[in-house]
Amino acid sequence: MYYVNTTDDDPPAWASTDYLSNKRSNAKILHDKRLNSKHRVYEVLGVSHSGGEDNIQGGRRGDVETIDLSRLMDGFIDLLDNWVNDNVDPPPSMSDAAEIGDADRDGVIENPAIALPEIACPLGVYFQYPPSQKANGVGAVSA
Repeated sequence: MYYVNTTDDDPPAWASTDYLSNKRSNAKILHDKRLNSKHRVYEVLGVSHSGGEDNIQGGRRGDVETIDLSRLMDGFIDLLDNWVNDNVDPPPSMSDAAEIGDADRDGVIENPAIALPEIACPLGVYFQYPPSQKANGVGAVSA
Protein backbone atom coordinates (compact mmCIF):
# COMPACT_ATOMS: atom_id res chain seq x y z
CA MET A 1 0.00 0.00 0.00
CA TYR A 2 1.44 3.32 -0.96
CA TYR A 3 1.54 6.49 1.12
CA VAL A 4 -1.41 8.69 0.28
CA ASN A 5 -0.81 12.35 0.96
CA THR A 6 -4.07 14.10 1.83
CA THR A 7 -2.54 17.55 2.18
CA ASP A 8 -1.21 20.03 -0.37
CA ASP A 9 2.40 19.63 0.79
CA ASP A 10 4.76 16.76 0.06
CA PRO A 11 5.05 13.83 2.48
CA PRO A 12 7.74 14.26 5.14
CA ALA A 13 11.24 13.17 4.18
CA TRP A 14 11.19 10.32 6.72
CA ALA A 15 7.96 8.85 5.33
CA SER A 16 8.16 5.83 3.10
CA THR A 17 5.90 5.15 0.12
CA ASP A 18 5.23 1.78 1.77
CA TYR A 19 2.28 1.67 4.17
CA LEU A 20 3.70 -1.13 6.33
CA SER A 21 7.04 0.63 6.75
CA ASN A 22 5.23 3.77 7.91
CA LYS A 23 3.14 1.79 10.43
CA ARG A 24 6.26 0.11 11.80
CA SER A 25 8.09 3.45 12.02
CA ASN A 26 5.14 4.95 13.88
CA ALA A 27 5.11 2.05 16.36
CA LYS A 28 8.86 2.42 16.92
CA ILE A 29 8.54 6.18 17.49
CA LEU A 30 5.76 5.63 20.05
CA HIS A 31 7.84 2.91 21.76
CA ASP A 32 10.88 5.20 21.91
CA LYS A 33 8.70 7.90 23.49
CA ARG A 34 7.47 5.32 26.00
CA LEU A 35 3.92 5.58 24.68
CA ASN A 36 3.66 1.95 23.58
CA SER A 37 1.43 1.17 26.57
CA LYS A 38 -1.19 3.35 24.85
CA HIS A 39 -0.67 1.96 21.37
CA ARG A 40 -1.13 -1.38 19.61
CA VAL A 41 -0.45 -2.44 16.05
CA TYR A 42 -1.59 -5.74 14.58
CA GLU A 43 -0.12 -6.79 11.25
CA VAL A 44 -2.10 -9.27 9.18
CA LEU A 45 -0.10 -11.36 6.71
CA GLY A 46 -1.25 -11.41 3.10
CA VAL A 47 -2.99 -8.04 3.01
CA SER A 48 -1.61 -4.61 2.27
CA HIS A 49 -4.04 -2.31 4.08
CA SER A 50 -7.48 -3.87 4.09
CA GLY A 51 -9.08 -6.86 2.51
CA GLY A 52 -11.37 -4.86 0.24
CA GLU A 53 -14.52 -6.16 1.86
CA ASP A 54 -16.71 -3.77 -0.12
CA ASN A 55 -18.09 -5.11 -3.39
CA ILE A 56 -16.97 -8.68 -2.74
CA GLN A 57 -19.07 -11.36 -4.35
CA GLY A 58 -18.23 -14.86 -3.20
CA GLY A 59 -14.83 -13.85 -1.80
CA ARG A 60 -13.63 -12.53 -5.14
CA ARG A 61 -13.31 -9.15 -6.79
CA GLY A 62 -13.04 -9.85 -10.50
CA ASP A 63 -10.15 -12.29 -10.93
CA VAL A 64 -8.57 -11.38 -7.59
CA GLU A 65 -9.06 -13.43 -4.42
CA THR A 66 -9.70 -11.28 -1.36
CA ILE A 67 -9.37 -11.96 2.34
CA ASP A 68 -12.40 -10.82 4.31
CA LEU A 69 -11.14 -8.86 7.31
CA SER A 70 -14.57 -7.75 8.57
CA ARG A 71 -14.76 -10.30 11.42
CA LEU A 72 -11.18 -9.54 12.45
CA MET A 73 -12.00 -5.83 12.47
CA ASP A 74 -15.09 -6.53 14.61
CA GLY A 75 -12.80 -8.24 17.12
CA PHE A 76 -10.39 -5.29 17.11
CA ILE A 77 -13.27 -2.91 17.82
CA ASP A 78 -14.32 -5.11 20.76
CA LEU A 79 -10.74 -5.02 22.10
CA LEU A 80 -10.68 -1.24 21.75
CA ASP A 81 -14.06 -0.88 23.49
CA ASN A 82 -12.85 -3.03 26.41
CA TRP A 83 -9.62 -1.02 26.61
CA VAL A 84 -11.36 2.35 26.66
CA ASN A 85 -14.50 1.51 28.64
CA ASP A 86 -13.30 -1.18 31.06
CA ASN A 87 -9.52 -0.55 31.23
CA VAL A 88 -8.79 -4.09 29.95
CA ASP A 89 -5.47 -4.11 28.11
CA PRO A 90 -5.63 -5.67 24.64
CA PRO A 91 -3.07 -8.25 23.54
CA PRO A 92 0.39 -6.88 22.79
CA SER A 93 1.24 -5.57 19.33
CA MET A 94 1.79 -8.31 16.77
CA SER A 95 4.33 -7.95 13.98
CA ASP A 96 7.04 -9.81 12.13
CA ALA A 97 9.27 -6.78 12.65
CA ALA A 98 11.65 -7.48 15.53
CA GLU A 99 11.30 -3.98 17.02
CA ILE A 100 7.57 -4.64 17.51
CA GLY A 101 7.04 -8.40 17.79
CA ASP A 102 10.11 -9.22 19.91
CA ALA A 103 8.64 -8.38 23.32
CA ASP A 104 11.73 -9.05 25.46
CA ARG A 105 14.40 -8.09 22.88
CA ASP A 106 16.03 -11.54 22.91
CA GLY A 107 16.04 -11.99 19.13
CA VAL A 108 12.92 -14.20 19.09
CA ILE A 109 9.62 -12.75 17.86
CA GLU A 110 7.14 -13.77 20.56
CA ASN A 111 4.24 -11.83 19.00
CA PRO A 112 4.36 -12.52 15.24
CA ALA A 113 1.97 -11.03 12.68
CA ILE A 114 -1.50 -12.58 12.45
CA ALA A 115 -1.79 -15.33 9.83
CA LEU A 116 -5.40 -15.98 8.90
CA PRO A 117 -6.23 -19.51 7.67
CA GLU A 118 -6.03 -18.47 4.00
CA ILE A 119 -2.36 -17.59 4.53
CA ALA A 120 -1.39 -19.97 7.35
CA CYS A 121 -2.81 -23.06 5.61
CA PRO A 122 -3.07 -22.38 1.88
CA LEU A 123 -4.96 -24.91 -0.21
CA GLY A 124 -2.48 -24.93 -3.05
CA VAL A 125 1.24 -25.44 -3.39
CA TYR A 126 3.34 -24.04 -6.23
CA PHE A 127 5.44 -26.59 -8.09
CA GLN A 128 8.01 -25.62 -10.67
CA TYR A 129 6.98 -26.84 -14.13
CA PRO A 130 8.50 -28.31 -16.08
CA PRO A 131 10.71 -29.94 -13.46
CA SER A 132 13.66 -29.92 -15.89
CA GLN A 133 13.96 -26.16 -15.50
CA LYS A 134 16.26 -24.46 -13.04
CA ALA A 135 14.82 -22.13 -10.42
CA ASN A 136 15.11 -19.14 -12.76
CA GLY A 137 13.28 -21.07 -15.49
CA VAL A 138 16.20 -21.46 -17.89
CA GLY A 139 18.63 -24.25 -18.67
CA ALA A 140 17.57 -27.85 -18.83
CA VAL A 141 18.90 -30.25 -16.21
CA SER A 142 19.83 -33.73 -17.42
CA ALA A 143 18.10 -36.56 -15.65
